[in-house]
Amino acid sequence: MVKQIEPPRYRTLRPFTWQSATVWPAANVEGYRDWPIAGSMEALNFTALEIQKYHQKYGRDYLLLPECPFNYEYETYYLPTPLPHTRHDWQPDRIELEDAPEGAPIYTDRGERFCQLYWPSPHYKASNSAAEKVLHYLSAHDRRPLSPWCGLRNALFLPEPRELEKPTARAAIFDHKPTTHLVRQQDGTERRAVINRATGGFS
Repeated sequence: MVKQIEPPRYRTLRPFTWQSATVWPAANVEGYRDWPIAGSMEALNFTALEIQKYHQKYGRDYLLLPECPFNYEYETYYLPTPLPHTRHDWQPDRIELEDAPEGAPIYTDRGERFCQLYWPSPHYKASNSAAEKVLHYLSAHDRRPLSPWCGLRNALFLPEPRELEKPTARAAIFDHKPTTHLVRQQDGTERRAVINRATGGFS
């Protein structure tokens, strides 16, 4: 169960189009699910401010930036933290214990205890209950969020995956309707024949 949070609220600074309608300046917009438009929207609450800061930090050169801050699978706002980079040498930061956020997972690796907000390596050992939850979630679920930590909540984000609707298999549709065409015979004469478009034969 994912804890719901207050939707973002913004004030518009200049006109822009949203949901096929023009939003005029000084209007209040609540529940906006897309990334805020720079220069056109002012954050009015904590959620909107955090989304704005996150987009400013990751919005330019991070190809894995979610399409929007609202996660439609889990039906809530979610800011994966840290957001992994597509560079081949990218590694998640290890955080010193004294700088670890409250409730963050602590791991042990080769005798070193540290905090890491991203998914742990397989050989990491849990050193607190939060890390145990993350490791259990990893072993129990093949499909998971981009990161086990949500920067918006500053807390673990380990939702139960929802059952995805499987597309119904549809048989290919062929047009078997016979049609009449003029067919030239070997002797040069012509006659009307019924051609089956499914087989190409005629009678």
